[in-house]
Amino acid sequence: MDFGQGKLRTISSTISATIRGVGRGVMRRERVAETAEMLGLTPYLSDEAGTLPHGLQRLVSIGIAFAARPRLLCLDEPLTGLNQTEIANALAVLQRIRDEFGCSVLLVEHNMKAVMKVCDRIVVLHHGQHLATGTPA
Repeated sequence: MDFGQGKLRTISSTISATIRGVGRGVMRRERVAETAEMLGLTPYLSDEAGTLPHGLQRLVSIGIAFAARPRLLCLDEPLTGLNQTEIANALAVLQRIRDEFGCSVLLVEHNMKAVMKVCDRIVVLHHGQHLATGTPA
């Protein structure tokens, strides 16, 4: 997600805007706080989204998608452009989403090392053609 146009929106208001159906006031603020804590974004809640480093912006994007607590979280290459520390952090977040919240994660990713680490089941496609299905080794 590109936060360039929304530079003046804080992390808190950006996440809050995606969960309008969750309730108002305290209930919504609690959901934003819980999501930010899970992602390690609590210190940045009042920062403008577009001013954060790339790795933190990726976590904000995951938070935006997960704040409504979906049963299925679909992520398209969320690790692209991240360094090894940021990748490890993002994978820990995805595992926590899966394990603590019972949310399935559909992960489209080229980083096979990361895929093998976090996924229970893997489907390999090449130019849209199914090559293999299985579990990580």
